[in-house]
Amino acid sequence: MPYYSAGAEEREELLSGLIEAHAAPVIRRVLRRKLCLFAGEDADADELYQEAVVRLVARLSAAGRPPLDDLRGYAARVTANVCHSHLRARYPEPAHLKNRVREIVARHPDFTSWRGGPAEIVCGFKEWEGQPCVRPDADPGAIEERVRSGSLRGADLTRLPLARLVAEVFGEAGGPLELDDLASLVAPLRGVTGRPAESVEELGLHESAAARGPSGEEVVAGRELLRLAWAEIRALPRGQRLAVCLTNDGGDADDLPALLVGGGVCTFPGLAASLGLSVVECFALYQARPVNAAVAEHLGVSQAQVNRLRWRGRERLRGRLGLE
Repeated sequence: MPYYSAGAEEREELLSGLIEAHAAPVIRRVLRRKLCLFAGEDADADELYQEAVVRLVARLSAAGRPPLDDLRGYAARVTANVCHSHLRARYPEPAHLKNRVREIVARHPDFTSWRGGPAEIVCGFKEWEGQPCVRPDADPGAIEERVRSGSLRGADLTRLPLARLVAEVFGEAGGPLELDDLASLVAPLRGVTGRPAESVEELGLHESAAARGPSGEEVVAGRELLRLAWAEIRALPRGQRLAVCLTNDGGDADDLPALLVGGGVCTFPGLAASLGLSVVECFALYQARPVNAAVAEHLGVSQAQVNRLRWRGRERLRGRLGLE
């Protein structure tokens, strides 16, 4: 029976069957890959699993939206976004560095990025585009040591231009890297501490969520940074506000509304009002795919202009917040 022509009970049954058969294995796999968390064995994983399912159900149940061509791919992207929101809230400094690395790769003429899978962004030198990525999981410290002892021996890597450091990491890796791996390799070289993905072997599969949660100071620092950022975002011109909050740069989607609302910084109606939108308009743009095109249409400008608005807004925020 087609989903959209079924009754309420039939739709619920069909939806449950679709998710269990096609989306659930993907969600669990992305949670393992991104966070080393196992749904059914970990409280954090169960919470994030349910959040991914809720987002997926909302999309599948949305009236007037076309059917998904790739349910598994969409489930992978939704779960990756859930993971990234979780990491940004728990580890703001590594999350900021990852955003900087992603922007360097996108802007620098020597680098490029491409999608290696539904939830995987691969980066490297332009001539590497399309090649399979290197997996440094076995010994990431070896790449770090080669960077420190190579042509940069004795240099203050925390002050080195980030593009130069990224190039050195690519060179020592010898091939393209997944964005998360690249950011994890750059972090210790830049003196950024924090572990966005805990090791299952070190922590044990059944360790409680409380035992490995963020400290009170980390939570307070993360929320304070969000509050400061939100105050500065509200001071941006309206076009920049919309672009910064709702659009993304073609890599992993930046779910800033979920981060702000989930972090208790603002409510969704408050977010909408600050963007000069009704709640209905804000939700429609937030759910739109591709969102950049929807925001461009709403503002009556081109997508290239939206990209420039986002870039200018982010640069202004960095200056106001004293970030690199």
